Amino acid sequence: MIRTGHFGCEDYFGSIVDAISGADTYLVATNFPAYLEAQVAGLRKERSTLAVDPRFDHVVSMIRTGYFGWEDYIGPIVDAISGTDTYLVATDFPAYLEAQAQVNATYLDRAKWTRMSILSTAGMGKFSTDRTIAEYAKDIWGVEACVVPTPEPDLKNGAHAGSSSSSSSSSSSAG
Repeated sequence: MIRTGHFGCEDYFGSIVDAISGADTYLVATNFPAYLEAQVAGLRKERSTLAVDPRFDHVVSMIRTGYFGWEDYIGPIVDAISGTDTYLVATDFPAYLEAQAQVNATYLDRAKWTRMSILSTAGMGKFSTDRTIAEYAKDIWGVEACVVPTPEPDLKNGAHAGSSSSSSSSSSSAG
């Protein structure tokens, strides 16, 4: 897993790393997790004068000229990361490329890649949508789960009471 860390995401990514083992992740962020919101705000302010990595400019240019297609669709995203760069994509781009090189090298070691993939997948159970929604419902929304009634079985017809089987209705109308 490649992870980035700015603007308050450290706790979230830290808990994922705890769940799947930090050895199975690749870090992409300057001084992660030491960033404080004030430092991030300072970086965002400096973005207009940042001398970005030439590889970042090259990729942005490729996107703008339609090399990957959909340039009109992706254009607003490119404008955002080229201008204010709220998410500090340009700042982290060299670190991302370094992490991607590590991922590529790991991928070539099939046994290591397989082990890391299995451990990462197994450790992600904590982040299931069922658990997340239940936690939000309880802690954020302050609501309780609704009990969904289970229909009584109709033992005589082998179906649930109140349900009609399409075969029985079609056979009665065919007669």
